[in-house]
Amino acid sequence: MKAVAKTVAEIIKMPIFKDMKIIAGEQGKSRQVSSVGIIDAPDMRDWVKGGEFLLTNGYIMKDDPSQLKDFIISIEKAGASAMGIKLKRFIDVLPDEVIETADKLQFPIISLPINFAYIEILNPILTDIINEQSGKLMFSEKIHRSFTKLVLKGGNTQEIIDTLSSIIKKDVMFFDTYFNSVYVNSRSSVCPEQFTKPYLQQMLSKYKNHPIRLNNRNYGYILLIDRDSVKGSRDYESIAVEHASTVLILDTQKKISNHQIESKYRDEFIQDLIMNNIKSTEEATAKGSLYGWKFSSGLTALAIEIDNYKQEYLSSRSNSAKMALENMRHDIYSASKKILRKYFTNSLHTNFSETIVFLIEPLSDDNISSRKRLDKALNELKNYIHQNFKFTITVGIGAYTPSIIDVHLSYDKAKRALEIGKQVYGSNSIVHYDQLGIYKLLAPISETGESKELYNYYLADLLEYDKRNNSALLSTLKHIVKNDWNLKETAGELYLHYNTVKYRFNKIGEIMGIDLHDGEHKTGVSIALKLLLLNE
Repeated sequence: MKAVAKTVAEIIKMPIFKDMKIIAGEQGKSRQVSSVGIIDAPDMRDWVKGGEFLLTNGYIMKDDPSQLKDFIISIEKAGASAMGIKLKRFIDVLPDEVIETADKLQFPIISLPINFAYIEILNPILTDIINEQSGKLMFSEKIHRSFTKLVLKGGNTQEIIDTLSSIIKKDVMFFDTYFNSVYVNSRSSVCPEQFTKPYLQQMLSKYKNHPIRLNNRNYGYILLIDRDSVKGSRDYESIAVEHASTVLILDTQKKISNHQIESKYRDEFIQDLIMNNIKSTEEATAKGSLYGWKFSSGLTALAIEIDNYKQEYLSSRSNSAKMALENMRHDIYSASKKILRKYFTNSLHTNFSETIVFLIEPLSDDNISSRKRLDKALNELKNYIHQNFKFTITVGIGAYTPSIIDVHLSYDKAKRALEIGKQVYGSNSIVHYDQLGIYKLLAPISETGESKELYNYYLADLLEYDKRNNSALLSTLKHIVKNDWNLKETAGELYLHYNTVKYRFNKIGEIMGIDLHDGEHKTGVSIALKLLLLNE
């Protein structure tokens, strides 16, 4: 709990100061005073700790009152909050330059009656500060007992928010960023459902808030819905919020621990399914029932990979950077679960390092409808992750399996779709296994000697020609094959004249030493290009 302080404005309202007034630096009345001292030496600046209301009779400057200017500059810079001076004792009036300096620095100078003993000023101020500190300590202890009692009774997040609200007499909201949940005190008219993560920044700018942090990780925010505090209660409000923050951190840690334990067993079960460690439908059904899962229909596996995550992690030089990436991976995982479940309510999930695996049930017997909905969900997920985390994802989608114990087959195909898709289409792609066509046959043999012999037979001379002449005939050939050997369509796609593409086509055949009009050679070139792509 921070030290108690009074503002200069609050101090001069005390009865002891009724005949005193600020004679310079009045705009600094909001400065905080936490102690009172007496100036008895010119080097007082060296003893200033911050927050002092310093008292003087001006004796040390009596021979040259203008020295007060430099003295005020020095003690204000050291952190002093105000100065009281007895005029008509050693200094009759403050020089104009001193007043101007105090006004410029907004450093209050208070005129003290000449007949006042310092003790008459010191005692009331210090007593008031000590009493205030004592009151805050008692209040803090009371709040501490309230929350400790709540924790010992096993109070949940909602009860913590209700307790805080009853203490500070205000509506309170807690935005849990870890579990993406919103809590509002029970008697509030505010509806928590209207507040979701996209509105968080707007809410933080609108309401007074307190972040809940531990080990450089933000777990959420306490928001005070009523902007204006009850007069005089702001410090007490802060004490209550600080105690609530501590309890919320403990509550969140407990929930995270419970969640991790439950997730561990869920993950082990799902991983056993996709690794083919469960051999009977009865076993799968029995274990699934522990988590409320009913496998009434088949499943399709998805493998979602965070592109370049592993490279980013390994290249991070500090533990804090690695921890930030771990936290980001968790947030991406959470976002994936939330978005997929919006479209597929009963989806199951687990994760392996930078890969997230989902098992989803079809929405209906209409496979086309389910696929469209899945593509819509995954595109939404791709956009969300790119906008919020600056990463991209690649998704491999396996084939539908009607039996739960065969879901490992779908997972194997999802992994293959992911691996082949990254080679063929690059990162940031959505790849259905059953749309890979001939790549499904070529991928397993793409690195064999026979495969390399085939694509070298057709493409080695062309690759060498491009390298030697800095040309792009191989790229032109790819476009021609893509357009089913239609030169006119290729010209339109490349924004070239038809005769230019025709010339390149003939030149390619000449370099390769084959007739590109021959159907067998066309097939060979098409396969060679695919094998080359799988080996790049």
